[in-house]
Amino acid sequence: MLKYMNNLSEDEQKLAVSQNEFLIEYISNPSEEVQKLAVNQNAYSIRHISNPSEEVKRLAVSKKFGSIAYIDNPSEELQKLAVSQSGYALYHIKNPSIEVIDIVLENAEKYKEQELINYIMFNLYMKRNVLENYI
Repeated sequence: MLKYMNNLSEDEQKLAVSQNEFLIEYISNPSEEVQKLAVNQNAYSIRHISNPSEEVKRLAVSKKFGSIAYIDNPSEELQKLAVSQSGYALYHIKNPSIEVIDIVLENAEKYKEQELINYIMFNLYMKRNVLENYI
């Protein structure tokens, strides 16, 4: 059945994805509507979508902050959206900006994420020491 997924009409794609959102992996170039259907059912299905639109990425991250781990080079806007839900999203973001880290630090007490604050401060301290050794 899976080898025939590329020849489906959009309605058939929607039906397949509504039955199992992870079937989107087998659909070549699904429309944005089909992508949204999959992500609405399970935000982590974004990992099976090649080149999702910004809107689909935003939908996934707004539903589950951890889905940012499956988005290549997430925009700063997406990073901020993820960490505003939970500072633990930072673990899934490579090279976050200072603004993103600031959001985590501002919200960490609210979310009772002291362990995360310690992690951030330690990493910032280590980066500073590494840089000072090369200056």
